[in-house]
Amino acid sequence: MSKLLIVHESPCVGGAEIYLFNLIKEAINKDIDVEVLLCEAHCPVELDNTIRSLGAEVIRVDFGLHNPKIWRVIPQALSVFNGVNADFIFFNKRIDWYDFRHIILAARLKKNSRLIAVEHWHPDGWPNYTKKRYSLNLNLRQRWVKFKCKIYAHCFDAIICMNNVARDVFIAQYSYPPEKLHVIYNGIESKQFTFTLSARKSVRLRFKLPDSQLLVVAAGRLSYEKGYDVLLQSWSMLAKPLRKRAFLCIAGKGEELQSIEKQAKLLGIQKEISFVGQWDDMPALLSAADVFVAPSRRESFGLSIAEAMYVGCCVVATKAGGIPELLGETGVYAEIESPDSLMQGISSLLADESLRKKMAKLQNERVTEKFSLESSMRQTLNLITGEMLNGDG
Repeated sequence: MSKLLIVHESPCVGGAEIYLFNLIKEAINKDIDVEVLLCEAHCPVELDNTIRSLGAEVIRVDFGLHNPKIWRVIPQALSVFNGVNADFIFFNKRIDWYDFRHIILAARLKKNSRLIAVEHWHPDGWPNYTKKRYSLNLNLRQRWVKFKCKIYAHCFDAIICMNNVARDVFIAQYSYPPEKLHVIYNGIESKQFTFTLSARKSVRLRFKLPDSQLLVVAAGRLSYEKGYDVLLQSWSMLAKPLRKRAFLCIAGKGEELQSIEKQAKLLGIQKEISFVGQWDDMPALLSAADVFVAPSRRESFGLSIAEAMYVGCCVVATKAGGIPELLGETGVYAEIESPDSLMQGISSLLADESLRKKMAKLQNERVTEKFSLESSMRQTLNLITGEMLNGDG
């Protein structure tokens, strides 16, 4: 039996973790033995139970990735890799030369293991420094970082990107080898994300919403790149008649929670918003929603957007990262970092029921046709095992 070792690091449960769970299930269904290496102490404890319930083993090693020392990390990692002796080593995180650099080198020393990574992050472009004082030093540092990125990218046999824009940036600005980059979109389990009227009624009852009131939902990790501060600013700019007949629900956990709660109070909109934390039944919440908002500054794929599309909830989103590839021509778009643009997008959907229904139908048809979980995981596992050697890259 082949063995797959998945290397994972994350302080919360979000899209990368859902991807991890789906990959474990697909691999085990294909009779591949799976172990997961959680390589930071801050990885949530609930991950262990979920991973084991799916049939995989868990290894926890605190490598101290916030300040990794090569003389400590490489021997630790080699000890783990030699003990597991996996046929395939898969890094389920953005390929970050800073965080994972020593673990990547240790994994590459395992000559009999195929090395693959998925890049969940949509990369920033590199700044062009102006010719001012210290600009030479800044540009030299930038070139050094780019060189490191190129070296570590060459350690992998294949790298998965979540969208074509990210792939192009990695090639043009990070000098990743094009032949190793494969675009494989994420996917959604269609049987799980379906609209149910009973769930809609139950959730709306929980929020004490009358039938005439519209529910707007935003969901995901509460972090800066998700743009919740922009969403709150845009919400405060909505016309009063619209705000009176709408209610905003923000679902998720993260480091930005206190900041956006404080912002809501400063804007005087705290009574129009509910911060519900991690919502266990997202299909139910999306069934109750009339509009889904994704105000992201950066986004690799937009799993929560795809989930909303599957349920049939109309989406308004920015054009960050891979979102335009997900929504295509069915998108109701707002400019990144523009509260006014986002406000106009939300307003257009709240004010026009026929537009909401039309766009929701088009979005549902698109995600159902193009973004199935089965296809995504099949392509991913084929690339991991080396069966798909001529992919999108």
